[in-house]
Amino acid sequence: MPVDFSNVDKFKVKLEKTRRYELSRMNLDGNGCVVLIGTYAGVSNRSWMSAVVKNAPSLKVFSEDQGMEETEYNSKRENELIADHSITGWEHVVDAAGEVVPFDPKVFLEFMDWLDKEDATRVRMFFQNRLNFMDGADESEAAALGNS
Repeated sequence: MPVDFSNVDKFKVKLEKTRRYELSRMNLDGNGCVVLIGTYAGVSNRSWMSAVVKNAPSLKVFSEDQGMEETEYNSKRENELIADHSITGWEHVVDAAGEVVPFDPKVFLEFMDWLDKEDATRVRMFFQNRLNFMDGADESEAAALGNS
């Protein structure tokens, strides 16, 4: 007799879920912190994985003697993948003149270049963390995981 493991479903990533990642220390427009909105950037996301496989030959191989140049190169490639296959929008993003900046993947890449390396890494880690995209994942809990 087959065993019913439907209780495992709640631990699967829900690809239709979007999550909001708050850059809590960054208030550009005076109305609230910058919020990035996106979907899971991981194995369950076919678009993401296809792009990762396609781009794998261009990534620098990690090794014990990997330097900053290789690390920065790989981070930029990851940013491109997240821009194209995960981030779907943002809120409270304005330019230096105070003008609202509409979301565009290319502009997102420029934004990521302006971020501190630690903040940019946290953005990538948030959208690559499957726990943030499972049923029962609490918005506030997901935000706390990303902003820690």
